[in-house]
Amino acid sequence: GTGPPADRPRRRWPLVAALVGVVALLAGGGVWWWLGSRSDGLVLHAASGPGTLGAFTSDFATTTGPPGSVTASSLPRGIANRDAVPGATDGLYRGVKGSASCDRDRLADFLGGRPDLATAWVSALRSDPGLRWSRSPTVLSSGDLATFVRELTPVLLRADTRVHEHGWSDGSAQDAQAVLQAGTAVLVDGYGVPRVRCASGNPLTAPEALRPGTTPPAGAWPGFDLGATVAVTGAGQNIREFGLTDPADAAFRRPAGSLGPDDVDAVPATASPEGAFVLKGPQTACDLSDCSKTPTLEVPVIISECTRSACTVRAPDSQWDGAVPLTAGTGGVWTATGALVSPYGYTCNDEQIAATFTLTLSARAATVVDTVWTASSVAGQIVHTIPATSCTAGRLTWNVSATR
Repeated sequence: GTGPPADRPRRRWPLVAALVGVVALLAGGGVWWWLGSRSDGLVLHAASGPGTLGAFTSDFATTTGPPGSVTASSLPRGIANRDAVPGATDGLYRGVKGSASCDRDRLADFLGGRPDLATAWVSALRSDPGLRWSRSPTVLSSGDLATFVRELTPVLLRADTRVHEHGWSDGSAQDAQAVLQAGTAVLVDGYGVPRVRCASGNPLTAPEALRPGTTPPAGAWPGFDLGATVAVTGAGQNIREFGLTDPADAAFRRPAGSLGPDDVDAVPATASPEGAFVLKGPQTACDLSDCSKTPTLEVPVIISECTRSACTVRAPDSQWDGAVPLTAGTGGVWTATGALVSPYGYTCNDEQIAATFTLTLSARAATVVDTVWTASSVAGQIVHTIPATSCTAGRLTWNVSATR
């Protein structure tokens, strides 16, 4: 019964305990999947298939038949509380590098073309007091649906995850506490909370705590352990990048709100150089007449306003004035050029020479800082170039490095 409701829904239908015993063997995966089951109000939804609750939309998941390694529930190390896993946790979600697991734009268009259905969809999300989006504290409305959906990020669940799922059937809203199997394609919000099950378009809100003595429904997938399921809580701040793992457990980074083309491997060469460093190192080359004045160079720098391709770099009270563009090149090498200023420049007959500097930096190690893959140590060169004058001409080079 997917389609626009005749009237705005004003009630939720109670859930009746039932078992959906449809089983399919995925080609090539060798894994049996149950489409869904429920007992005592708890619904289980396998990673693919329509599920037990009525669907708000068509199936907009773009992954079919995930390999067994994706559907095996797991978590990154260091999770202290499975009932409150922060949405910014690196490795909490999986993905396929370079591609989206959900057609987010078609989902937005589908709901946008059905105003009454969109109203019910948004109302379900608004039942979660923890809902946040880019315009918070502005209350989400059906007119904001397209904007909200296009802020979401497509991922695959890595662990069997508890949610409160909202469905639509025969013109009426329904809802249930649910467990989504690892490998399920979902859209997560800017705080890392699952908000949409892509196979049904059903909105997701925060789950209730498991009641003592809750037993798993019949028909669960092999390896299911209700006590090992997780609930995700929103990060304390807006997430800028998600740290995902692929089916082979290789780590990569996905900018929040992106769809795959901007994914990069989690290696030092892809790290942002943002931060404060004191670049220091020895002079390694000089073709001036006198190279003895600065055998070691030390330059404090602040690198900020970074995107994947550009930052700005400042050297407070040092070799250059203001913010100078720092641009990413091939192989993770960042470069900035500018004019040296007095008293750090060069003179000829007491006149300032228009000398320039070139700074090149690469990350040597990286870590996550405020959800961004960021350089923890850098190395490179600073080169001073002195144009031809009656006094001198040439270049000086220092190899510099720094650790955050």
